[in-house]
Order: sequence, then C-alpha cells, then structure tokens
Amino acid sequence: MAGGYRNHGYRQGAQDQALQAEAALRKAIAYTTRGITLHTRGYGAHDFGLVYGYNELVGLYCALDEYGHAEAALRQALALCEQVLGPEHPRLARMLFDLGWLYGLLKRLPEAEQAFRRALQMAERVYGPDDPELLPHLSNLAAFYLAQQRVAEAETLSRREVTIFQQTFGPEHPHIAPALTSLAALCREQHRYSEAEQLAQAAVAIWEKALGPRIPMW
Repeated sequence: MAGGYRNHGYRQGAQDQALQAEAALRKAIAYTTRGITLHTRGYGAHDFGLVYGYNELVGLYCALDEYGHAEAALRQALALCEQVLGPEHPRLARMLFDLGWLYGLLKRLPEAEQAFRRALQMAERVYGPDDPELLPHLSNLAAFYLAQQRVAEAETLSRREVTIFQQTFGPEHPHIAPALTSLAALCREQHRYSEAEQLAQAAVAIWEKALGPRIPMW
C-alpha cells in the first residue's frame, strides 16, 4: 500500500512539474509576443530586429509541441529576412532548413522536401557546389530521403558529402570516417555488400590512423 502511495506521489509531482514548465513557456510566449508588438510600434514592421523575436517564438512553440504556431512564426521571420537581406542571403538557407524540419514533424512531407531542396539549392548558389557549407544540407536531405525509403537518392547525396569532405580536409581526415560509414550503410540497404564492406574498412582505417588501433570504433 505504501508503495502505491509513493508511486502516486511521484506521478503527481511529475504532473505538477510539467504544468509549471508549460506555464513558464506560456508566460515567455506572452512576453515575447508583447515585445514584438512594441518593437513593431517603435521601429516599424520591416525592422530586422523582429527576426530575433520570431525565432524566439519558434523555439518556445516547439518546446510545447505546437508546431503549427512555430511554423507561422518561422514563416514571418523568413519573409522578413528575405525582404531585408535579399532572396539569396545565406541566412535564408538555414531558416528553410528549419522550416523543412517543422514540416517533417507535421507529416507534411512534400513541403518538407521542397524546403530542404530549396535550402540546398540556395546554399549551392551562394557558396558553390563543393563548399563545406553544403554538408549539413546534404546530410539532412539524405536523412529525409532515407526515412522515406528513397535509398538511391540518399546515396547520391551521401556520395557528394564524402567528396566534399575529401576535397576540403584530405582523404584521410577523421571527419571523413562517419560519412564513409553512412555511405556503407546505404550500400548495405541496397544489397551491395562488397562495396559496403570496402567503405566500412576505409572508415576503420582512417580512425585507426588518427586515434590508434585500440580505440573502439563504436
């Protein structure tokens, strides 16, 4: 009986903490929204400083799992950023990346893919096709395709990652090993076991050269 009371107390305590956390987030949203209103009155609706307020709202709404509200705030930030900085500014690529992530959480997969692809294309235009700034966009879109079982498309992007890593850091840099491991997994998914083994062995060789043979690989 005592154990039952104790467990009930733990559950009640957890519920109270969750309610307190939610109340704190709601209060933060109210303050941030008020700040955006005052900033708009003081500096106008096109002042870039508003982007920081909208981005703050995105984080707060995501913490509450209210992704629809987060999307609305992120779209406002994206529109303002594009208006003030221009349609090819590198900051937009990051915001499109975040928008794609939100669409993924909302199960709006075609829109998520469109946002991820726009982010990658924008980064390519700004930095060029082989710049390391493309790496997070390639990795993110590859992971998205893999989650949709579009393994061949994921592999194409993963191979670009490996190439950029090699061109940027050299063929034996430790940064390349995780990319080779991911590519090996994609080859295994497509039953190309010999190629997958070669890639995995190459990754292990890079780790061993960098860290020594007694360092565990994973």
